[in-house]
Amino acid sequence: ALEAGNYLLRYGDIKNAIERELVPAVEPVKVMGVDIARFGDDSSVAVVREGMGVVWLEKWAKTDLMHTTGKIIDLIERFKPDTVNLDIIGLGAGVYDRLIEQGYKINGVNVASEPQTQDKERKDRLANQRAEIYKRLADLFEQGDISIPDDLDLIAQLSGIKYKLNSRGQLQIESKEEMKKRGIKSPDMADALALCFMETPDYDVNIRWL
Repeated sequence: ALEAGNYLLRYGDIKNAIERELVPAVEPVKVMGVDIARFGDDSSVAVVREGMGVVWLEKWAKTDLMHTTGKIIDLIERFKPDTVNLDIIGLGAGVYDRLIEQGYKINGVNVASEPQTQDKERKDRLANQRAEIYKRLADLFEQGDISIPDDLDLIAQLSGIKYKLNSRGQLQIESKEEMKKRGIKSPDMADALALCFMETPDYDVNIRWL
């Protein structure tokens, strides 16, 4: 059933990516993706990868932003990622500001902004940066270039993401609000994974991209 309808990721591709063995790079890049939540039903999630394989996935809920900031700092000090991609929409902005204030290099990502690719043809086919990072994630699954842990919540979230084409024919990913309306839990883990695997331009880390 999951192979039908406008689902972004095919279940078969997700299943094949579970604990897939990939040839490691000599010096694999380390990237952390973070999706922020506060109280409510949503969870904050951090995903760390080395090369194209996820090495750590952690989620926490019902904590204030200072606790979340401390949690992220602990993960940064433990894994020492080359890049940290953090969603700055809503409550993530406060965490971003505090991390920058403490001297950490963070790439603040506003997924509602325009795509960051320099390829104009590709850019014209994407509604926003959320579509851009999820399209890249879908390509990695389809091409067999990603390895993820055997986590049921992550698999369920990835399997449930839908897409549509807007009036301009651009790819648009279903929002968290739309997913909740049809009874699907917020895809916090999937969002953190997409942030973890996004292509990161050489931003000035002192600039907040809004």
